[in-house]
Amino acid sequence: MNEIIYAVVMLFQVSGQNVIGTATGFFYESNEKLYLITNKHVLNFSINNEDPKIHFKIHTDSTDFSKQHEVIISLKENEKLKWYYLSNDIDVAAIPINKEILEKGIIYPLSSKNFPTENIHLSIGEELYAIGFPRGFTDKINLTPIVKSVTISTPP
Repeated sequence: MNEIIYAVVMLFQVSGQNVIGTATGFFYESNEKLYLITNKHVLNFSINNEDPKIHFKIHTDSTDFSKQHEVIISLKENEKLKWYYLSNDIDVAAIPINKEILEKGIIYPLSSKNFPTENIHLSIGEELYAIGFPRGFTDKINLTPIVKSVTISTPP
């Protein structure tokens, strides 16, 4: 199966003991540091929350996706946020991840080598793929993301 399955995880936003939402996140590695990337609006609940956390599961067996390990990440430490964002105008945030947390599972972090160069030219009719967990949709046993083929229908 394509390695991209191991780059994407379904996130559970947790406030106290309650799951308050779901989202998509992906692992990204830069300068030998690992991050969990998601939308800033996904993490905004943690700003005024006493004990905010993100939960996700990573696969532990490449032939049986029902085998998973749960990871829980606190979004605050000493009342300070543990995640970063570039600006209020950009809806992207990064959570630094301790690589040891993920040793029990299989992950495939993306990096700059996975992204196209700045001079890429896309045209109407070209096919791309979208991957994630829209509105929490997934196979509840295997927790695999939805992969959808999409076609560019308007000029970029």
